[in-house]
Amino acid sequence: MANINSPMTGFMAKYNANDCVLQIGDKVISGFGEDTMITVARDQDRATITQDPQGTGILSVNNKDLSTITVNISEVSPDAKYLSDLCENLNEFPIDLRTSTFHYWGSYCLVIKDPDYSVGAQASNLAFQIKAVNLNKESVR
Repeated sequence: MANINSPMTGFMAKYNANDCVLQIGDKVISGFGEDTMITVARDQDRATITQDPQGTGILSVNNKDLSTITVNISEVSPDAKYLSDLCENLNEFPIDLRTSTFHYWGSYCLVIKDPDYSVGAQASNLAFQIKAVNLNKESVR
């Protein structure tokens, strides 16, 4: 089997979680949960394809571009109150997420609901869901 991590095919880039910077409003967020820090998901497919009974395909472009950004932070994070206040007051804010591979940004975002909360042997993870309209994305690699 050929090595796919070579000069002929290209080398895999190095990943470092410390290269991830999330800015919400004018604040850089810190104190993330234990594993996954942030998840970005587009709420709709970019297009749909339907077929008539004879197999003719119809491509319909979906112009809805709402995205969900889930930010997992520890309940003891210094930014837990900031995100809770954004949710409570329904304040709109810009978002900017930079990693070593992607850059996401948007100017109209809302925290849409309070995260679930649990009490146990360790500090709880708070999963704040942010809805972003017109979220932009570019690859930096």
